[in-house]
Amino acid sequence: MNRLRLVILFLFLLIIGDRTISIALSWIVLQSNTKFSIMYRGMNKYDIVILGNSHGDGSFCPRDIEIATGLRVFQLSHKGMSTEVSKVLWIDYLRLNSPPKVLFVEATGLFDKNETLGDLKSYSYWSNGMADLLKHENFSAYIATKISNLFYWNGEIFFRSLYFIGKSDQNKVKLNNRVLDKEYADKIINKKSQRQDRGNYTTIECNLSALYDIIIAGKNHNCQIYIIFTPWYPQYASLVKDEIEQCINNISNIIGNNAQVINYLQSIKEISAFEDLTHLNYNGTKLFLNQLINDGVLQKNM
Repeated sequence: MNRLRLVILFLFLLIIGDRTISIALSWIVLQSNTKFSIMYRGMNKYDIVILGNSHGDGSFCPRDIEIATGLRVFQLSHKGMSTEVSKVLWIDYLRLNSPPKVLFVEATGLFDKNETLGDLKSYSYWSNGMADLLKHENFSAYIATKISNLFYWNGEIFFRSLYFIGKSDQNKVKLNNRVLDKEYADKIINKKSQRQDRGNYTTIECNLSALYDIIIAGKNHNCQIYIIFTPWYPQYASLVKDEIEQCINNISNIIGNNAQVINYLQSIKEISAFEDLTHLNYNGTKLFLNQLINDGVLQKNM
């Protein structure tokens, strides 16, 4: 009987310790200035929100847009993030924060799978939507967080949160001054062309459905919504033109007139504007910003 009591006491202390440490770690994460922690703290008011994967994160510099327009900008894009994950973040953003005037959705998240969930599971601590998606896509990770709350914090996002305590990740694109080597780029494009290996740019159906939900949620809050393909290296953009046009057709068929789709894929010709075949460097983001202003997509005090 004494041994049974000791086992029960041990399990009780183990559970209490697990929950107590997890509460402490959740507080630390929520104090970070990563985009996700800022969003889940809530009570924010921004004029423009940007959703997307690394193309969204690397093509828009919030601080430069703020200087040019006088509007507050929030960057909610993250590398490899699917539109389905973006939907969860957007719904949570609207739940916890004031709706923006304008929403930019970088469209190439339609090609991404939900591989970022393994890291973003930290935020399922505060988000039923993220928890439900984690349960559907990565059941073992979901169960792990229920057995031990410490598994919420076992991932890259947790360590990123620690790094950004006391500093923001909103304008890190300013640090990107790498320039794509033209000779190297031409070799890669030539190989891809010969092998018919252009990359996987097939629209994933669940992402397309999520895009529709994003737009409807935004429209219900009177947001002006733009679905944008950001600039790619011109020769490579030409190579994948047909795949992107098919994606645009898929988008148009499902969203109707609820949002505007803009294809900037081949809009920048300067080679020095790119860090790789599909991403702008900081110099490129400034050229892209000028295009958005000249086209009236971005305006002062929209």
